[in-house]
Amino acid sequence: MINTVMLITSIEYFGDVVLTRRYTLSKRDRKELLESLRMRFPNLEISKDSVIEILHIDKSLEVIIIDRVPALIRRDNEWLPHLKFLLKHGIKGFPWVAVDKGAVKPILNGADVMAPGVKAIGGSFRENDIVIVVDNEFFKPIMVGRALVDSEKMKSISRGKVIENIHVLNDDLWNIV
Repeated sequence: MINTVMLITSIEYFGDVVLTRRYTLSKRDRKELLESLRMRFPNLEISKDSVIEILHIDKSLEVIIIDRVPALIRRDNEWLPHLKFLLKHGIKGFPWVAVDKGAVKPILNGADVMAPGVKAIGGSFRENDIVIVVDNEFFKPIMVGRALVDSEKMKSISRGKVIENIHVLNDDLWNIV
């Protein structure tokens, strides 16, 4: 169990979201968490001197905030990179899929990624892995999703859904912190 220094112990309300706890990790706990995260995300670049906060929201959502930027979200026992962190630090180390500009608007409105919109694939991934979706023109992350097929199959198919939309710019997860 991680020991912590409490910053906020009261319950605060943000619209329909209930912030139950927010605290900063001690040096020892920060080191343990960084080791754990580096096993899951080997190329995640976080300084050992970074200020790391944990934010518990409702009972099902946890956000790791690194140097005041939301970095990772844990939902349903699965860690997802937050788009604000990816925009600040880049997508190095994450598998990615580039989509054409015609797919960007529907994706930002919540649509899943369809095979015809895929223009390039970076890295290899399996079905159900977390994938970063970038726009093909500016190469900026616009979505975090779950692969519905592996990277090899995605290269060869031309129809159907290939990535489930989990988190996009300006969605509830974006605005939560």
